[in-house]
Amino acid sequence: MIEKILNKNNLLKKIMKIQKIVLIFIFINKYIYSIITIPFKRIFKDKITQKNIMKVLLYNDLQITIEIGSPPQSFPILIKLQQSPTFIMSTNYTGNIKKFNPNSSSTFISTKKQIEKYQQLHCLDGYYVKDSIIIGNEKLKIDNFEFILANKISTESSILSGEIGLILYAQGIIQNTKFLYQLKSKKIIEKEVFSLEYTKENEGNLIIGDYLHNYNNKKFKEENLLFASVGLPKEITQWSFVIDKVYSDGILIENYTNVKLNYEFGFIDGSKDYYEKVYKKFFGDYLNKNICREVQLNDSLSRYFIECDDMIEYKNFPELIFRNDFLKYNFTFTYKDLFMKYENKYYFLILFKWYIDKWNFGYPFFKKYQIFFDSDKKIFGLYPNKSNSNNWNFSPWILVFVFALLFIITLIILLIFIKYFKQKRKIRANELEDNFEYLPQYD
Repeated sequence: MIEKILNKNNLLKKIMKIQKIVLIFIFINKYIYSIITIPFKRIFKDKITQKNIMKVLLYNDLQITIEIGSPPQSFPILIKLQQSPTFIMSTNYTGNIKKFNPNSSSTFISTKKQIEKYQQLHCLDGYYVKDSIIIGNEKLKIDNFEFILANKISTESSILSGEIGLILYAQGIIQNTKFLYQLKSKKIIEKEVFSLEYTKENEGNLIIGDYLHNYNNKKFKEENLLFASVGLPKEITQWSFVIDKVYSDGILIENYTNVKLNYEFGFIDGSKDYYEKVYKKFFGDYLNKNICREVQLNDSLSRYFIECDDMIEYKNFPELIFRNDFLKYNFTFTYKDLFMKYENKYYFLILFKWYIDKWNFGYPFFKKYQIFFDSDKKIFGLYPNKSNSNNWNFSPWILVFVFALLFIITLIILLIFIKYFKQKRKIRANELEDNFEYLPQYD
């Protein structure tokens, strides 16, 4: 009897040990090597009208929400692919936006170190600080997250409470405020990989921490993955990639050009070579007859766009193809990608500049192609043959959790049955002892 009790206790100890191992495994993978999904939506600075439509859509402002401090306060901030720091506006800023008050947080830490002066940064003045933040659908809490508490910013960034920077390369101490860098160094994610997934015209998820085939293997297949190095050789400083050939209407118009990639830009910037080709081939007669017009955008880069009446045969517009030889892939844009109709006019989504001759891919590119970036390996890529048969969005670690839970439930049920049948056998054995009657046998 004692031996049976000891065996039962040993069995229970083994089961409890297995349960602990499973729970530890789940915890490690869920909170150390996790995929983070952060919902975003596009916001507009002004109400769109026919007079201002192109100027409003020039900025592809993607808003996410993070919580900062203890107790947590919610702040709307922007995603910036070509900016480096993460910053939140302080109460010293006079603009009419939500601002962070460090006195209201018990976990706030100030380094009292002023930021350096860098060109082309939206954050113009502030100092380095630390506090707790909460991000994503997973509500992941990150302690001692470093960011800039900003006192002054450029007018371009004055619509929300701050920014997260996803730039490839940052100089000096400002590197410490890079969003992905901190997530990896704090073991929240394993890889500095991220991608925008559009689920609607102006909404979607910023996916952080792993490749898309590990995020959703029903939709994205690892065997379809294509990737290549970013930037120019020996000059990998920003998110861009090399295009070997550019074709319009099947005719080669450019060789070996660098294309800048830009989440925050609402259109595509075109080159002079392409403008000359398009002008002669498609827009020339329309412009001469005033059916189409070149309109100055009056932005900082002196861009201009082409606006047309709705009588144009825009479906005859020639395909624009960007060939990357390393990927062995063509990025193709048709009239469906390059024209937008608003009210009774068509707008061409490729802009031109008088004095800058570089391609710059913004919203139309990222809306059409599911592009991912890997900061560690300095690569970008896509899944060109992705399956649309299933659009579930889930982390693979959910499956681990489900299987572990089923395993634990099965063990508990098994223990209950074992205990039940042992008790039943014991009762049955006692009954047989009490009711057994010995009868003599006769020949």
